[in-house]
Amino acid sequence: MFDEREYLRDIAHKISENAGRPEQSEKTAVIKSCNNLKPARPVVFARPENGWPDLHEQWGPHCCEDERHKEIEDYLLKELIRGERIQDDMPVLSELRVPMRISGNTYDDFGLNMEVADTNGPEQGAYHIEAALQSWNDMTKLHYRKPAVDREGSRKDLIYAQELLGDILDVWQPGITDWRYGHTRVLIHMRGFQQFLFDFYDSPGELHEIMEFFSESFRQEIDYYQREGLISPNTLNNDYIGVGGPCATDQLAGRDTEGPLGPKDCVVWAEAQETVGVSTTQFEEFVFKYQKPLIERFGLSGYGCCEGLESRFDLLKEGLSNLRWIAVSPWADAEKMADQIGKDYVYLYKVNPSLVVSPDPDWKAAEDELRRIHEITDGMAVQFSLKDTTSFCGEPERIRRWVNMALEIAAS
Repeated sequence: MFDEREYLRDIAHKISENAGRPEQSEKTAVIKSCNNLKPARPVVFARPENGWPDLHEQWGPHCCEDERHKEIEDYLLKELIRGERIQDDMPVLSELRVPMRISGNTYDDFGLNMEVADTNGPEQGAYHIEAALQSWNDMTKLHYRKPAVDREGSRKDLIYAQELLGDILDVWQPGITDWRYGHTRVLIHMRGFQQFLFDFYDSPGELHEIMEFFSESFRQEIDYYQREGLISPNTLNNDYIGVGGPCATDQLAGRDTEGPLGPKDCVVWAEAQETVGVSTTQFEEFVFKYQKPLIERFGLSGYGCCEGLESRFDLLKEGLSNLRWIAVSPWADAEKMADQIGKDYVYLYKVNPSLVVSPDPDWKAAEDELRRIHEITDGMAVQFSLKDTTSFCGEPERIRRWVNMALEIAAS
């Protein structure tokens, strides 16, 4: 009979062994030196995202059936695969994070059910948004989100995990660590993408009104999490910022920080990738002015996702005193961004994933891309990030091949 508890403990022992190797602290030092703007070399980071099923299938399949074990197993397998197979610069720590049961903070919690229809394609494929906010009169249905925490359920989850693995790993329970302000993404899931673009011209007053609504809801959520003591540090050795890479730094709070934490102890990220076709003036008027007061409440920030930011960089630089990480997407003007960013920020370059994950990968182009970025960013704080991967076409070794290539170039 398969013993799930012993199976999980076996994985935990392997993670603990990996975490004790000297290279883990070396990786942490590389990341922190980059994020503190005193780089030793570019950071190399690979995030499988929707490509995880390929990795699990060959390198670590899920086996647990007990609902209490499934989430623990997924966390452990990902750490094991990162440490033994991916081997990028993200360190593996001897820990298990048990999430708190926090609710009321999803897209659906504004009062409208966000409906999407898939396109009958593959899993994690495209989808069509069924606009829930058909008319601006429907705004009367909206309300501020009301997050809540199940403390007793959270406590039981932590106790169970500690009894299971606490003698092997550091089992602890963070609260809120992921801060993201992408107002346009939420609105698009209410209005639909095309209608959202029309709204800039047809309904500017209502667009301002709903952006203000989102900002006020987000502001109240920050206050709630702080009041309830639910804010946890999010720049620890293996933490990630949504801009696209590791965000470990000693410049913000650690787990040993005394007293309750606030947003000033944390890092935040924001983006407006759907407005790539919108002018800088409209971006500032309808989007950035509503993001800025929220971003400024935090200790450090990152900006950008898949949008090119070269036309908006001056606005971001002048508007955000805590700006640290800048996303440079495959669709950005990499050379211009290098000139703009210089040595004052982290140049977080997200490589073109299609070169690696397409049915017929182009390794020569992938190498040329990295070498070009390495050359134009010489002496800058740089991260090479492989993310936004939808599949590895049943060949998980591709991610390791890219990491090896990127590490070699980063060291050159």
